[in-house]
Amino acid sequence: MMNIDDLTIGQAKQLAAMFAAQVASAAPELDAHLIGTPVIIRTYSAGVHFGIHDGRKGPEIRLKYARRIWYWSKAFTLSKIAVDGLGEDSKLSVAVPEIVLTECIEVIPCSKTAANQLSTKPAHQV
Repeated sequence: MMNIDDLTIGQAKQLAAMFAAQVASAAPELDAHLIGTPVIIRTYSAGVHFGIHDGRKGPEIRLKYARRIWYWSKAFTLSKIAVDGLGEDSKLSVAVPEIVLTECIEVIPCSKTAANQLSTKPAHQV
């Protein structure tokens, strides 16, 4: 039988890492209940996106039918967009079937009104 007092520092670190990985994998994400719903995502460095929440692991999130919100008007905050939608001169990208965004820092569920507008607004053309 092993005595815990006889562990080396390296062995103790390995043991701690094993337990930390088990705890992290067992804990559900706080936004797991939003999977399958339309959301607006703000990232640290990739901008703002709209799409259907399809899963998250730590700071990474996957969206289906995703569109980048490149420019918005008639809304001071993303919360306002999530509730009421965008102004007419706002600019959205084409939809992509799937995107994985790193450094997700905000997940905002959308109202039906906002989701409908964000889904159907024509893509900005240059």
